[in-house]
Amino acid sequence: MNDKLVPIEHEGQRVITTELLAQVYETDTNNIKNNFNNHKDNFKEGIHYFLLKGDKLKEFKSLVNDIDLPIEVNKFTPQLYLWTERGANRHCKILDTPKAWEQFDNLEETYFLVKEQQKRQKRVNDGGQAPKLPPLSSVNTAMKVTIDAMKAAGVAPEFIVETARDTYRPYGIVVPDDCVAQREHFMSQTEIAKRLGVMTKASGGKNPSAPAVGGIIAQIDVSEQETKNAPFAKNGHAGDSKLYAESVAERVGAWLRDNEYPPAIKGRDGKNQYVVYTGRSKQ
Repeated sequence: MNDKLVPIEHEGQRVITTELLAQVYETDTNNIKNNFNNHKDNFKEGIHYFLLKGDKLKEFKSLVNDIDLPIEVNKFTPQLYLWTERGANRHCKILDTPKAWEQFDNLEETYFLVKEQQKRQKRVNDGGQAPKLPPLSSVNTAMKVTIDAMKAAGVAPEFIVETARDTYRPYGIVVPDDCVAQREHFMSQTEIAKRLGVMTKASGGKNPSAPAVGGIIAQIDVSEQETKNAPFAKNGHAGDSKLYAESVAERVGAWLRDNEYPPAIKGRDGKNQYVVYTGRSKQ
């Protein structure tokens, strides 16, 4: 089982996403989704799964993204299924493979059992009354401000991590060691164009020109470490198949300066992209 599986909780129960469940059972997400659709009568919402939409989905995305927990939820996802222990058990029965049963046993004995042990210990420590916790949305906001302030003050990362762990421990969330690590920001061609003010002339300078930036990137040296695959339909279209590191954006900016911000830039397809530059003297 994935030893980096990060515990997450919803409505007082430990839950697991479809993607993580597929990883644990060593199958693909489509198989999990198809099995659910084919056996919906055997699953009950609130017992075997939670379906998050609207504000609840927004709060969950905030939970897993705001402090860099190693769980990603695509910002364009309109809904999300979270599986309880009983839901994971149902999926195991449907898959009915030796590997699935082995992995469910591991989940049952570690991932889900730890949460029950914590709840029992709380009841003992609190004399049967568990204290009411503030909403995670407000905790996330406060924690983000706290972490930023501690970083600005030069507090050592290990102490920041301990602060985060103490904050999230009552929620059954385990904060990883690298939760405050600085992670390099990757951008699409559209985002680079917007940052550098490379806009399409046809739009009157309102829309960033991704093709122009793509043409520049094709002319400079870009290593594999400076790129990664982009989620499908990022930025509203499927054209940007890669994301680029900050260092690539810096070299695109240098290319523009060296070439005195040309009004036409040859794209990857060889066609000229006519551009204007916002926020610069040369228009």
